[in-house]
Amino acid sequence: MLKWINLENGLKSCSTIDFLAQSQIEQERGHREKLTSDSDSSETSSNFIDLVKLIARFDPVMRLHLKQVKHKTINDHYIGKNTQNELIQLMASHVKTQIVEKIINNKYYSIMLDCTRDVSRVEQLSIIIRFFNTNTAEIEEHFIGFLAVEKTTAESLINYIITELEQS
Repeated sequence: MLKWINLENGLKSCSTIDFLAQSQIEQERGHREKLTSDSDSSETSSNFIDLVKLIARFDPVMRLHLKQVKHKTINDHYIGKNTQNELIQLMASHVKTQIVEKIINNKYYSIMLDCTRDVSRVEQLSIIIRFFNTNTAEIEEHFIGFLAVEKTTAESLINYIITELEQS
């Protein structure tokens, strides 16, 4: 009987595992990519927007821009989901370029691959590169990314890796 009472209380307070998981899924999918009030509530905005708000606390130009977006005094802004995705892609490309440069500058490295099918039955290849950094005398490990692959033969996987690293 106590379990049912706990479930009822959880449903009323929206604190059940399903509700919390659904909220996280929606946030990850970008359904909540909107500016909210200046409150620090991260339940109603995305990680990206939260980071932009954090920057705005210390940068007057960003603060002004967010205020203009919020009050709709400007039409063109970089808070939209397409621009967010473009900014994230540019940052990822920059990080990947730095990783590739480190690999080139160091002699010993290894590449780890793993393939698995996702829920839509597409084969996903994950690429991780480890190398010995001769400057710091430490082993570094970097996740390069996930790639959708059609073939999982050794030759095709090598071609996917080469293509991915050359794009950096």
